Amino acid sequence: MKGVLGCVIDKFKIVKEYVKPTDVATRYLGQPASISVDNHYYFSPFNVEKTPSLCANNKKGVITDFGKSGFSDDVIGFVGKLYHLPPIKACELIIADFNLPVNIYGVIDKKLLEKEIQRRKKVKQEAEIISQWFNETYIKLCNEYKSIQKQIKIFQKYGFRFEEALSILYNKEILLDIAIEEFISVGTKEDKAKIYEQRKEIDKLYEY
Repeated sequence: MKGVLGCVIDKFKIVKEYVKPTDVATRYLGQPASISVDNHYYFSPFNVEKTPSLCANNKKGVITDFGKSGFSDDVIGFVGKLYHLPPIKACELIIADFNLPVNIYGVIDKKLLEKEIQRRKKVKQEAEIISQWFNETYIKLCNEYKSIQKQIKIFQKYGFRFEEALSILYNKEILLDIAIEEFISVGTKEDKAKIYEQRKEIDKLYEY
């Protein structure tokens, strides 16, 4: 009896150690509706709601429903409530669904465990790379896009169409040189003065 009880305890311990609340919530509920620092919010399966009230927090190790149900428990308790299962059955379901290296007696397969640890390290590294790209590249591109939008509006004030303004931003010297050459050959003095004045204003945009 003691050995069986020990195996059951091992199962609970393994699940809590290797499966995060966000892993479980995403597995059974889908992607979070929103994320705020350590809190991942999902639409609660226990309530009818327009605003997500179910929160998974890995630091605290719990899944909490801030809606009507008032539920708050670890991953095993959550799966048990979700599928109306006793704790041991909920634990075994998580082991099966997450392919944890544990047999029916709660014995750990060390080779499978090492393989799982390496897989999780790889996933973590990939997540860090994506996070780094997001912070360094994606945000930079967004800021550049906003800057381009502002500059295009300035160009449009001077009568340029959107396509012309965009071309100027990336090929301003080539485009304006061609325009100036055209005015030198066929334009009036007033035309030449106007294009040079516009160029002067455009050049100012690139001084800061």
